[in-house]
Parts: sequence; structure tokens; C-alpha cells
Amino acid sequence: MKKAQITLLIAGLALLIAAAVAAWSHFKPRRIAYVRSAVLLEKYAGMREVEGLYQRKVDQWKTKIDTLERSYQQSVQTYNEQYPRLTGAEKQQRERTLQQAQQRLDQYAQNVEKEALETREKMMQGAMNQINAYVKEYARRDGIDIVLGVTLSGNILYGSEASDITDEILVGLNAKYSGK
Repeated sequence: MKKAQITLLIAGLALLIAAAVAAWSHFKPRRIAYVRSAVLLEKYAGMREVEGLYQRKVDQWKTKIDTLERSYQQSVQTYNEQYPRLTGAEKQQRERTLQQAQQRLDQYAQNVEKEALETREKMMQGAMNQINAYVKEYARRDGIDIVLGVTLSGNILYGSEASDITDEILVGLNAKYSGK
């Protein structure tokens, strides 16, 4: 009988310890940190590279549009110089041609603008994915439960500097990006 009581007592004590551990782990304080998002975006080498690549593409598109606009303006100037010598039918034909050329130029510029926005979004999303993946990796490695992002719109009104992990994230992120 005593053996059964001791077994019951040990089982009860084990159950009580298990419940206490479960409660402690459930109610333990969460470790929360934050990053200054604008600083990460500005100083992350991967983001700067993306911005440089994007700017080179934009410059190429601008050069192409500028060339097309100069060609169009040259056609308009030629038309204006020849205007006094043209017949009525020739004037109408040239004006239709110039109008069509202007429409094609406008459409091309709109297409380039749309492509530029899509390209920028895709390029930036790739860099943002790298940042988010590294923040997640860092938080898991350092036992951080929640990482908040401070934005220019001010979603965090106060955070102690001890909770700010921006600089640590930036150093690790740039090191990982450069392959160090």
C-alpha cells in the first residue's frame, strides 16, 4: 500500500512540475526588439546596389526616349520648313504622319514608365526579402520573439536604445551580402 502511495505522490509531483514548467514557458516575458527600417533601406549594401542597377536602367530608357523625341522634333522642324511649298494634300498627309509619330512616342513613354515601376518593384522586393530573411535569422539566433519595424509614419512611439538592433542587423546583413 505504501508503495502505491509513494508512486502516486511521485506521479503527482511530476505532474505538478510539468504544469509549472509549462506555465512558466507560456508566461515568460517575450523578448522584443525593433529596427529602424529607413536606416536598413538606406544603408544596406544590397539595396544600394539595386538602386544603382535600377538607375542605370532608367538612364537607358531616358536616353532612348530622348533620342525618339529629338527625331520627332526634327520631323516637325522639317515639316515647318517645307510647309510653304507643300500642297494641301501633302500638308494633311504629313500632319497625320506627325500625329501618329507623336502618339507612338507617347505610348512608348507610357510603356517605359509602366515597365520602370514594375522593374523597381521587383528589384526592391528582392532586396526586401533579403532583409526580412536576415532579420528572421538574427531574431531566431538571438532568442528574440518579436522584431518591430520603426517607419517614418511612426508606428512605434518609444523604444529604449537597448531594444534597437538596427546597427547589429545592418552589420550582419552587409557582411552576409558581401560574402564575409
